[in-house]
Amino acid sequence: MPIVLIGVGPDIDQQALQQIADVTGGRVFTADDPADMGEIFLGALGSQLCQPPMCEPG
Repeated sequence: MPIVLIGVGPDIDQQALQQIADVTGGRVFTADDPADMGEIFLGALGSQLCQPPMCEPG
């Protein structure tokens, strides 16, 4: 199961987050400023939505 990791702040360990994402097939998003969380969250969510041609009608 892909895990999406979101790190906030200047002291995040991006390498550790990336290792988790790599193992799970997920992605890492980071923001230095917590005010950017809305944009980061939408990007993370959008990266997980089904996109053609990979989608199949359910």
